[in-house]
Amino acid sequence: MLIIDFDRREDRLSYVREQIPEDIKDRVFILGVQSNPESLKRDIQKKNYEIGDALAQDCSDQTNELWGHELLEHNQPELDRLILSVKPFLFV
Repeated sequence: MLIIDFDRREDRLSYVREQIPEDIKDRVFILGVQSNPESLKRDIQKKNYEIGDALAQDCSDQTNELWGHELLEHNQPELDRLILSVKPFLFV
């Protein structure tokens, strides 16, 4: 899993994907905050570990409470792919 700052750059995801070797591309997931993590922390008033817990809980519960936040919602296609790959063994 790669966690990156998108820095509001539309091309950041495609650029990072191009750097991943073909033979592992389907096993690499790229997620991140649309701007920067500090903006998200300030906006939702949570600490890093609380954000991580809330995002994991969303995955487990199949909800989008935090993943639906405007700074995270762009992750949905990658998140869908991640959930299909790991949910069967990670969130039993």
